[in-house]
Amino acid sequence: MFDIFNKVISQRGYTRYLEIGVSNGGTFYNIECQVKHGVDPNNKDMLYPITSDEFFENCNQTYDIVFIDGDHECNQVLRDIDNSIKHLSPNGIIFIHDTKPHTELMQRSPMPHYTELCERGLWTGDVWKAIAKFRSVRTDFNVRTFDTELGLTILERGENALIEIPDELTFDCYLTNQDYVLNLVPYNTGL
Repeated sequence: MFDIFNKVISQRGYTRYLEIGVSNGGTFYNIECQVKHGVDPNNKDMLYPITSDEFFENCNQTYDIVFIDGDHECNQVLRDIDNSIKHLSPNGIIFIHDTKPHTELMQRSPMPHYTELCERGLWTGDVWKAIAKFRSVRTDFNVRTFDTELGLTILERGENALIEIPDELTFDCYLTNQDYVLNLVPYNTGL
């Protein structure tokens, strides 16, 4: 993913990058940007080894590009999106990872037991629900999802047609309406 981010940084002249949920730093350490801030309570090597909620409470900076890959629970992702928007430069962009689960187990929240995941695949959490809820209430951000293995959703200021979602977002509803909910686009679609 860092190759996509570096391309956007270069093409748009971005200078400030924020990553929420750095984990082992596979993306973060490969980003080529003047200012890079990482937020992760489980990575003590980061400038901000705290939760994203704690970080945003005291944040007085703006960012050109934000990558959200932290807590994969819908309500936390919605808070991370809202907080990122408050600190996004006027021409900034937000990327959200793990928006396209393949199985019901992959999207279960809280995270299923580790041995279940090892036997059945990766965990995305219910991040897709945050995308659905965001698209159902916000018209001021263009939302689209690269159709990659686990999905990479892009939020950029622009127009978004509101989508209708049921009161209860079930995995069956997601499977039936995946293209509609995520606004899937081919991976090679330009930014």
